[in-house]
Amino acid sequence: MSDYDLTPLREILTKLKTQGRTALLPALHAAQDIYGFLPEVVAEEVGKGLNVPLTDVYGVIEFYEMLYPKPT
Repeated sequence: MSDYDLTPLREILTKLKTQGRTALLPALHAAQDIYGFLPEVVAEEVGKGLNVPLTDVYGVIEFYEMLYPKPT
C-alpha cells in the first residue's frame, strides 16, 4: 500500500489518457505539483495511466532537471 493518495493524480491522468505518450511531460509536471517530487509509485501510476512503459517514464524524469525523483 502506498503512503501517497493517488486519487488527484488519477483524475488528471484520466483527462490526459487519450493523448498517450505526448501527455507524459505534462502528467509528470502535474504529479510533481501534487507530491513535490516523483516517487516510484507516482511514476508507475503515470506510466500505467498513459500506457507508457516505465523505462520511458524514468527516461523523461532523468532527462529533465526540473523533474525530481527524490525530495529536494
